[in-house]
Amino acid sequence: MGQASALLAKRKRNESENMKDYMHTGIICGTQVSSRARYVVYGRVRGLVAECRSFSAARRALIRDQRGCQAQGGYSDGIIYEWGVGGWTREIV
Repeated sequence: MGQASALLAKRKRNESENMKDYMHTGIICGTQVSSRARYVVYGRVRGLVAECRSFSAARRALIRDQRGCQAQGGYSDGIIYEWGVGGWTREIV
C-alpha cells in the first residue's frame, strides 16, 4: 500500500511539473496572447510587456514599466492578467 501511494504521489508531481510547460493562449483586448507564464503584463497600446511566474514578479514588472513610461513623459497602459480556467483574466491591483 505504501509503495502504491508513493508512485501515485510521484505521478501527480510529474503531471503538475509538466503543466508548467504548456502554452497558454487566450484573447486580451481582442488580441491573441500566448505565454508559458501564469501572469502577463499587457497593455492595449504597447502589447505584451512582461511574462511572469508569480504575481509579485508581475507587480514589479508593472511598476518598472510605469516608471519607465513616466521617465519618458508618458504613462503605462499595462495591466496584469492571470491565466485561469476561462483564459486570461484581469487582476485588480
